[in-house]
Amino acid sequence: MSLSHSGTMVAAAVSDGAVGVDVQRQRPVRPGLIERYFAGVWGDARGRAEADAIELWSCMESAAKLTGLGIARFLREHVLHAEGSGWRVEASPATAEGLLAFTRVLWSDDRYVLSVASGRPGAIVEVRWFDADSASSASSS
Repeated sequence: MSLSHSGTMVAAAVSDGAVGVDVQRQRPVRPGLIERYFAGVWGDARGRAEADAIELWSCMESAAKLTGLGIARFLREHVLHAEGSGWRVEASPATAEGLLAFTRVLWSDDRYVLSVASGRPGAIVEVRWFDADSASSASSS
């Protein structure tokens, strides 16, 4: 199980395996911050990362939650690769080899981004979210 909140949005994810969920409020990101935080992790996905910085941050947060690492350690030790509508997360060669997680944006609008990470493709994940401002909720598998 994994929980996240940002602004008025709350999200929860439950899975039959390891899972991480993150919700982020949309906001402008200065280019200097992108370089500072993403330079070591974006692998072959740099152009996409610059265009979708909040989505990338949300995906990194969900993957960090999946692994149980803090975000600072996660940023030092992992590399993201664009894969379809999501990201493949790998441990950096200096720390370990192999696939760590699949993470993807589950839902996005002009206010929030919601992402989920699982330890394997096709994992069964139930995600529910609630926005107190609009008093609406939704879910996805």
